[in-house]
Amino acid sequence: MGREERFPSTGYLPAHACWLCYSLVASVYVFVFSAPLHLDPWYTGLAACLLTTLLVFCFAFAYRNTSIYDPYWCWYPLFSAFAWMATATSMPSARGCYTLGLLLIWFMRYNVQWPWEGWTRGICTEDWRYPMMAKQLGLSDSTGPIYWILISLLGSHIVPTLLVWFVLAPVQKIWTAGALGHDLGLLDLLALAASLGGVALQFVADRTLHRFRARSIRDDTEGSIETRVCSKTCREGPWGQSRHPNYLGEVMFWLGMDLAAIADGWTSFVGSLSGILIYICFFRVSASLMDKRSLRNRPGYATVMKEVSALVPCPMLIDRIIDWCLIPAA
Repeated sequence: MGREERFPSTGYLPAHACWLCYSLVASVYVFVFSAPLHLDPWYTGLAACLLTTLLVFCFAFAYRNTSIYDPYWCWYPLFSAFAWMATATSMPSARGCYTLGLLLIWFMRYNVQWPWEGWTRGICTEDWRYPMMAKQLGLSDSTGPIYWILISLLGSHIVPTLLVWFVLAPVQKIWTAGALGHDLGLLDLLALAASLGGVALQFVADRTLHRFRARSIRDDTEGSIETRVCSKTCREGPWGQSRHPNYLGEVMFWLGMDLAAIADGWTSFVGSLSGILIYICFFRVSASLMDKRSLRNRPGYATVMKEVSALVPCPMLIDRIIDWCLIPAA
């Protein structure tokens, strides 16, 4: 799914274990929503996503490979949406249908452009961020409670799940309230434009980057174009306006979904967009981590950072101040 590395003790997670894990995730969703512990579907959804996150972590610990979590953040919003709609007291509204359609488009775009090899071959590597976080704590391997509790469970399972939850949760009322809510209006058009624009931006950005890397990487090293190291920096298409346009597209998608929740009248601007602000901060920090890595691996990347904004196109002075705070050594 992206840049991959290995710890000395990284384990192999076979394809059948990946299928078993996510089949159990789906089963837990069915069980939790069939016998909810709380009357409010919001809390039922939260319980389901946290319980299934712990389930995925158990597989990560058993097979010594945290990257079994990698597709989870993409699958669990879909499980939640279908579970909420299935337990609603009436048929979905037009807004409920179009938001589900947006979610399906977002889900399909990701899985078509970034098919997870865990389904077919299993995985024997891990996302590069996990070794990086371990090194920051002075660890050289994925062993001991510090790694498995702080980095794997909290940093790589619970935190990402909650980040997605707080941009997904505002949409819950649309799917559980059925035909109730406000009529469609201009805010719905803005929601559609933001979400579809975000998915389109991600599609174009990933396609542009793939073509650029295919032209730039000309060696016999094994591995896919996406996972091999490229010493050149793409500045074509969206990459000329944002250093991380795929992150920007992700933020735009969930901004549109939350605008739909606001249009439905179930949540306020403050309540809904606070999750988006946290989401933006997370991706801005993640962008800085990738920038710090690129500074080591790509000659001339410091110049790119001076000329292209990290996430949202903005005056470069503002972007440089943020970079200075997040990457002191840059």
